Amino acid sequence: MSYNYTLYQYPIYDGAKDWIYEKPPKHFPFFFEVADLIWWQNVMITYWKFPFYVCIVYLSVVFGIQSYMRTRPGFQLKKTLIVWNFIMAAVNFFGFVRQFQELYPMLYKPDGFHRSLCVR
Repeated sequence: MSYNYTLYQYPIYDGAKDWIYEKPPKHFPFFFEVADLIWWQNVMITYWKFPFYVCIVYLSVVFGIQSYMRTRPGFQLKKTLIVWNFIMAAVNFFGFVRQFQELYPMLYKPDGFHRSLCVR
């Protein structure tokens, strides 16, 4: 089964033309941030049923474990959850630092907040 879709088949907002990305950019993407969007779009079109299967398995596992653990004593996870929260805080902080270096100058341009959400 072959599909002939293009990634940007819908009209693009014309107001974006007057606001180009900075050259050179403030940061360059890591290897895991670069994706072949056309390939991923074709994968999603071809295997569109897969998310439904994942949802069925996920809900089965969640409710199955819930019913299995109903008669058992709870786990003592206080230390584990503290470590988890610190790790999540660090990941969020580094993500904020990485994005803020490009977002900050953009916000001070004309109509910057609107363009940062709706155009880029």
